[in-house]
Amino acid sequence: MESLELKLLISNPEIYWAHTHKGHRPELLEEHMTLTMKYYKKLCSLNNLDKVVESLIDAIKIQVEEQEVMAISPEIKQYLKTMFENMIYLHDIGKVKNSFQAVKLSNPQFFKYECTNDTQHSLLSSIIISDIYLDDIEKKPYTQKEKQLVISIMFRFIYIVSRHHAKLEDMQTFQNNLDKVQREIEEDPEQIFGYKFTDRLIDRNLEKKFYMNSKKRIDNEQNPQEMYLLSKLLFSCITACDFYATGSYMNKKPIEFKNIEDINAFCSKFEDSEIITNIRKSKNNIRNDSREKPINLLRTQMFLESQKNILNNLDSDIFYLEAPTGSGKTITSINLALTLMKNNPSLNKIFYVFPFNTLSEQTYGVLKDYFSENDISVINSITPIKISEDDKKNKNNQCQEEDYSIDYIKSYLDHLFLHDPIVVTSHVNFFEHLTSIRRESAIPIVHLPQSIVILDEIQSYKNILWTEIISMISLYAKYFNIKFIIMSATLPRLSELIPIEYKVTELINDPQVYYKNPLFKDRVKLDFSMLDEEYSDIDELMNSILEKIENKEKRVLIEFIKKKDAREFYNLINEYYEIKHENRPDIFELTGDDNVLYRNEVIKRIKNEEDLFTNNIILVATQVIEAGVDIDMDIGFKNVSILDSEEQFIGRINRSAMKKNAIAYFFNYADATKLYKDDSRIEFTLLKPQIQEIFINKNFSEYYKLLLEKIKIVKSESNKNSIQQFNEEIKNTRFRKINEMLRLID
Repeated sequence: MESLELKLLISNPEIYWAHTHKGHRPELLEEHMTLTMKYYKKLCSLNNLDKVVESLIDAIKIQVEEQEVMAISPEIKQYLKTMFENMIYLHDIGKVKNSFQAVKLSNPQFFKYECTNDTQHSLLSSIIISDIYLDDIEKKPYTQKEKQLVISIMFRFIYIVSRHHAKLEDMQTFQNNLDKVQREIEEDPEQIFGYKFTDRLIDRNLEKKFYMNSKKRIDNEQNPQEMYLLSKLLFSCITACDFYATGSYMNKKPIEFKNIEDINAFCSKFEDSEIITNIRKSKNNIRNDSREKPINLLRTQMFLESQKNILNNLDSDIFYLEAPTGSGKTITSINLALTLMKNNPSLNKIFYVFPFNTLSEQTYGVLKDYFSENDISVINSITPIKISEDDKKNKNNQCQEEDYSIDYIKSYLDHLFLHDPIVVTSHVNFFEHLTSIRRESAIPIVHLPQSIVILDEIQSYKNILWTEIISMISLYAKYFNIKFIIMSATLPRLSELIPIEYKVTELINDPQVYYKNPLFKDRVKLDFSMLDEEYSDIDELMNSILEKIENKEKRVLIEFIKKKDAREFYNLINEYYEIKHENRPDIFELTGDDNVLYRNEVIKRIKNEEDLFTNNIILVATQVIEAGVDIDMDIGFKNVSILDSEEQFIGRINRSAMKKNAIAYFFNYADATKLYKDDSRIEFTLLKPQIQEIFINKNFSEYYKLLLEKIKIVKSESNKNSIQQFNEEIKNTRFRKINEMLRLID
């Protein structure tokens, strides 16, 4: 079947409306459908969406014998691709319903008909599309198994059409809903008199003849992961294109979205910066290294090594960047992304994905030094919607009495649908897009193809989900032409949890070369002596800490894993120094409850080396201090938790590698097992001498070897968290359950 036209299916298409607006004439249904396809073609042109559809359809197999599967024919592949596009075009054909025209749109040409208050049109669209395709499939010279497969996929597609104004649910109830709508049409065929083939539709026994039961439909499909992704993509395409087309009509203005087009112009400011210029000189041996800090020379070495390895492995899907805390991963990752783009013109967008808002803020601060703020969006729970720089200038150039125009709708759409070339977002947001059942969260999927996704601090994700996360990442990488750069100081090789079907590249040949360099390995002395002590209350702990810091003007960091403990300790040590007036330090508290302004003010005070008090500071904090907080302390005390957190913690101590006698103590006050419920890492903490040795030697590969083996065992067991259960949900296309299982934060 070729692309369809409304006039071939509907009598008098000129009388049917799609939308109305007080400010201009009603939009014809045919106009809306045409505009929807225009936006789909635009997305195909910008993001190669059609190539993604083709690659997913190319992967589809058909079972020809009991134990034999084979690729479908080129003719069927083309048929399915056109079917996919026609679903986008026909998604609103159910609006031909009389009651929708009369009640919903107040179309006077339908007032003479008897109408109900039922204006639901999405399910009716599915019914009409099924009739169109079932009639066409019957005429095709396909084998019975081929027809069953095509009908099965069509059934999946029309389900997506039925949900384009709602959430994706369980497909198992869909057939019952279709049967109900068909019975209503049988009772009152006049309600869709405009559809040319109503009699044919009524004659169909959808329940018995055409729609296979769920078990047979599922067994007929040989590619559950690809089918899931194809369904998700169709949902995103329909909702996005429908939204864009409707918005264009309502606002009388086309909706624009941008990618990186001229990579050389885009990265010119980055390449011309002092840091990058010096690194390039170093590569050519023309830089005066004698004036450089030793740690910067080490950072340069890692920068150039990772660039060399990515150039030698441009065809990889996933890249691992493992480097010590304070080694300059942000600058290195920007360079890696731009290097990929320079050597692969199809790549045109960058996503930075972080577990903590503090990391997002810090990285945004770096990015805006090298790129236009117009090209960067921060999408998380605390950052306001960005107003474009052009609108800001327009506003600033006008007097208060004069009019100025800010396109708030554009700003909102850019924010909601990730339109900008560089998007900084949270890991919760990003993985919600990949599995979302809500249309607003699913729309950005159309903007993911041909992008580079940088996942930072991936070890922060719940490790009970690591297997599912890498499965989803590899699936999107394979079919969406996405390059994933996964980076951290403690980096689990998640790819070891699933069968390798894609190319993975280590960007640092031997991370131990850097970890064992004295600038990183010996930057902070580790002291586990406090782990031998039992603290019955916070007073005992404070006295133990005071013994180690008394009469020393030092910058001290004390971290707890519970906010209650941090607050109690903060109050207690304040009381202590109120009584003892001499040598009183500045005492601060930072927890997840503190707002951004306060946190920034505290960090500013701590970093201000001209402040008379900055060398006599005590900062009491929770784990909010571990990542994305650029402070440089002398001594640290930390409640033991998981090894990844311990490494992040010592990254706040002697960060510059310029201090002498920097030291980190670890104590066991609050039990971390309750905080890290269902986290396998809690079995491998500093309470074990073996893990202490691993930590001292920075041998994180040995740590993750132990951990990944444990996760494999847990995921292979028969329970609600097993990988078998996840695959079963994929196979049965239980959209809601899949979304719930991959929810990073409960």
